[in-house]
Amino acid sequence: MMRTSANWSRSLLSAAVIAVVALPGAPAAAAANLPDLRVAWDPGAGTIGPPGAVPGMVVNNRGTAAATGVTVTVDLTSVDDRVRIAIAGENPICALAGRVVTCDVGTLETDSGRPLIPMTLTLAEGAAPGDNGAMVATVAGDQADQDPASDTATAPVRIVTGTEPEPSPIALVADLNTAARRVGPGQRRPVYAAVRNDGDAPLTGFRVSVLLPIGAALVERYRDCAYSSQFPDGGGRGYRYFPTQVECHLSQALAPGETLPLFDPATGTALFHARFGRNLSGPDELPGLFVAVPEQDPHRPDSGDGPSFAEAVRRLPVLAAGVTPDGRPDLHGDQAMTPFSVFTRPNRFDITLTRPEFHPAGPGSVGFQFQLVNNGPSDSGPVEYVVTAPSGTVLTQAGAEECHTLGRPGTLLPESAALVCTTPAPFPTARAGTVPHLRNFVLDIKATPGAGGRIAVRGTGVGSTESRWSNNVRRLVLPSAGRR
Repeated sequence: MMRTSANWSRSLLSAAVIAVVALPGAPAAAAANLPDLRVAWDPGAGTIGPPGAVPGMVVNNRGTAAATGVTVTVDLTSVDDRVRIAIAGENPICALAGRVVTCDVGTLETDSGRPLIPMTLTLAEGAAPGDNGAMVATVAGDQADQDPASDTATAPVRIVTGTEPEPSPIALVADLNTAARRVGPGQRRPVYAAVRNDGDAPLTGFRVSVLLPIGAALVERYRDCAYSSQFPDGGGRGYRYFPTQVECHLSQALAPGETLPLFDPATGTALFHARFGRNLSGPDELPGLFVAVPEQDPHRPDSGDGPSFAEAVRRLPVLAAGVTPDGRPDLHGDQAMTPFSVFTRPNRFDITLTRPEFHPAGPGSVGFQFQLVNNGPSDSGPVEYVVTAPSGTVLTQAGAEECHTLGRPGTLLPESAALVCTTPAPFPTARAGTVPHLRNFVLDIKATPGAGGRIAVRGTGVGSTESRWSNNVRRLVLPSAGRR
């Protein structure tokens, strides 16, 4: 059974992007307003068969500030000349020097990620199979990083003939509920999941991960697992921001066809549960993700006083080939990353903006700034706001991010009477402890400024509705000092 990194990349890249965009993992909190760059290889990225390999990775910024000048360096100097290296396709951001590939990623905003395929690997004629060094990827930026330990990822290189037996973990998971039985703040649900080895060799070491949507948090705290989230804990009072993701390593063998349920089939007791907070948006169908991928033991030290996940798993039965857990919600999945759904009840948010503050911005120009705030209780999807210039003035944004000229989607003109802008998603409540969403704009004064200036904001997304429209609009009236 052939399992090259090209096979893995094609089957998992789209799911990896979903994981990054919808539910990216991140540290619980940050003491400073800094980026947190992370790089991770796709599963099986270092396995090279006769067709070659297209090793992929994902680069993330899980910090509280944008990362600029981001580069990824892949060092293959420990890989001998049995493996030939070339830049993947017409890749304009990556360059090869000797056996080192460097990619200029540029800027990564907060809570964003980018899939990257920096190179292709092929085998020299007659290349002998076996281990062959490692690919070491390192990500760096202009600023200091919250967690430098996550800036490097290593993928062992192994040459295969394509006939070797390989394990193939399948992530099986059930939706947490149904549209007819929606969940809301204060409730909890078990996460029914299992891992099946669909390959033709034993699966001896693997990682399982559960990623919940924002507004849900994992209940259990296993001392031998790693927990993370986009946002801090939310300060209590029923808000749920941490942890939304857990990663646990298992060094337990699964023979071909065997299934390991992460719950007791007899009692229905699950190893993972989700608790929902006041900030859970709805009504909506929110996505989660269950992952099971081969992984060498990361030798993660035990932390805290909680129970051991590995010991809890050892008390569960391993089901023989052809046997499926009965009496639970239907488990689904046919690959290593499987999405599941959480159906939520209606909720409301209070999106508002602060009074604009003006400042000089050069001859004939006035700058102003304001903050966008979500007073909750629900989180929001991307927040859209429209800035309309007072008569006699125009907005002169140069390279305004996430903005376009009103009536010209995708286009930002040098001068605009009005701009339509959006924030990244999600837009959490102020309880998430994120940095203020401060927005800055510049007005060029063409004639005596008049009326008509305003800023209007609204939350978006399927779930949750506005509870107080009166604070969603501010007049934009220039102070007399800014008038000609």
